Amino acid sequence: MLTVQLMQAGYISVTRSLALTSESKVWFARKGFTDFGSASQYYRPLQQQDTLLTEKTSITWDTHYCAVTYIQDAAGAGTHADYGYRFLTPNHLIDPNDNHQLVSLDAWGRPTSSRFWGAENGVAQGYTQPSTEKVPSPSRRW
Repeated sequence: MLTVQLMQAGYISVTRSLALTSESKVWFARKGFTDFGSASQYYRPLQQQDTLLTEKTSITWDTHYCAVTYIQDAAGAGTHADYGYRFLTPNHLIDPNDNHQLVSLDAWGRPTSSRFWGAENGVAQGYTQPSTEKVPSPSRRW
C-alpha cells in the first residue's frame, strides 16, 4: 500500500549503493524539471516544475530571448518586467497584485531614482505614476 502511494506521488525506489544497514532500497523524489526551448530560442528555459506533483511555472522571453519579460506560476499569478536594453536590466516591474516598481538609470547603469505605486485594500499607496505627473516647464532666466 505504501509502495503504491509513493510511486503515485512520483517517488522512485532504487538500490542503495553503500548499504550500512539491512535496508537495501531507498526512495527518492525527482526534483527540478525544466522544459527548454528550441535552437532558435537559444535553449532558454520555457517552463519549470519543482516536482511532478506541482504545476509548471511558465517563463516568457522577449523577442530576442535576452530577458525574461513575464513569469506566471501555476495559480495564474504573474510578474511582468520591462527592460532597458542598454544594460539588460529591468526598469519596471509589475507584480501579481498590480504593484509597480520603477527605476531610472544614469549613463553607467546606476540607479538614479526609484518609485513604487499600487494599492493596498483598495487605497492607493506609493508615489504617483509617471504618466499622471505634470512636469513644470523650465523657465529661462538669463
